[in-house]
Amino acid sequence: MDWSQIIFNAVLCGLVGWGTNKIAIHWLFHPLYPKHILGLRALPPVQGVIPKNKEKLADAIAKAVSRNLLNQDVLRKELLSKEMTEKVSLGVSRFLERQRTSSQPLGKVLEDVLRKDNMDSLMAQIPALSENILKSIRESDIASIIADKATDHLTRNRWLLSIFSDSIRAYLTATVTDLIQDLEAAPISAFISKKAEKLLNTPLNSLLQNKEDFLLRLQDTAVNAYTSFIENRAPEILNTIDIYGIVKKRIDEMDLEEVEKMTKDVINNQLQWLIWAGLFLGLGTGFLVSLVDQLQNIGFELF
Repeated sequence: MDWSQIIFNAVLCGLVGWGTNKIAIHWLFHPLYPKHILGLRALPPVQGVIPKNKEKLADAIAKAVSRNLLNQDVLRKELLSKEMTEKVSLGVSRFLERQRTSSQPLGKVLEDVLRKDNMDSLMAQIPALSENILKSIRESDIASIIADKATDHLTRNRWLLSIFSDSIRAYLTATVTDLIQDLEAAPISAFISKKAEKLLNTPLNSLLQNKEDFLLRLQDTAVNAYTSFIENRAPEILNTIDIYGIVKKRIDEMDLEEVEKMTKDVINNQLQWLIWAGLFLGLGTGFLVSLVDQLQNIGFELF
């Protein structure tokens, strides 16, 4: 048997298999842009399979993502899964624990969340809030309520005063009404501003000291709010998001080099295995065919 011939044929077939697969994979992406063979304009230009079908690829990926990967049912199921709600609960718990031990004043924390300009805007609403409070007090029956309570207290167990209870009630009602009408918004605004400033300058660890039960309720409230939002509002938001359009537009905006890189990043390992598979299949096929041929030449019958 001529083993050198067998080995030569096996290596040759392996190289052919390796080269064929490598060229075929290369032609999936190249030429990136249409080119005429040998510059012959009479012949139609050639282009790699993937760049030539970029629009179809974008459409297929966008449909797969919007229909199967990021549809409402999938997102809702994932966002409301036990693992996700536990992560939300843990995240809220860690956040609240940081606040419980924080020496930062409440105002600084609110500024970080709401931004300073929004905080200033809220503080600027205090005068208007004071006016509304004063207006609500004047339009309410608070004078009558105060007069009733005071009259009941004064005449209780005092039979002589009880004879004049109606007169006392009327007098107190008129007096309290006049006091309310004489009230000004400025002192109320100053009082609210002073209390607000004091509260905003209070460190969080002081506000939250011995408030473990409150923090636990706050944690549960945050998780329930998250769940309620996903169940009730997320579908409305997702309905306004054109996932198909977003994905397709993004792929359409990518140049062909980016498309090639994206595709190879996903399936590069598989492509390399195909190339080496061509080599090994070629080696095996060439070896077996040459071996059978050599055996037949020396008169050995397999079947």
